[in-house]
Amino acid sequence: MSAPAFVSTLTPAFVVWLALLLLYGPVIAQSGGLRAPAVVTQGGTFEVEVGTGDPSVEVSTPGPGSTTSYPVPPGKKVTIPVPPVPGGTILIVKVGRRNRATIVLVEVIAP
Repeated sequence: MSAPAFVSTLTPAFVVWLALLLLYGPVIAQSGGLRAPAVVTQGGTFEVEVGTGDPSVEVSTPGPGSTTSYPVPPGKKVTIPVPPVPGGTILIVKVGRRNRATIVLVEVIAP
């Protein structure tokens, strides 16, 4: 598959995220009431700030991966362990449901 054909199959949000990552390096990714680092290290943890009143944060991996839910404490900062996935995996961090969902993509890198 050629590079232009590959890029045309990606979702627009992922293309924008990838372009920002390449231009500015690892930055804080944010969307609405959700803030998380753009890049995390295998075996570590990362902190997510929830600006909405949602009771939990869900972290999942693309494909047939699992989804794990973490409760949001009163301080609205959730510490999440990085799932055991290979480097280069994109984690999907989500709060809210249906049309009220807020999603941030986080890349896992090797230490």
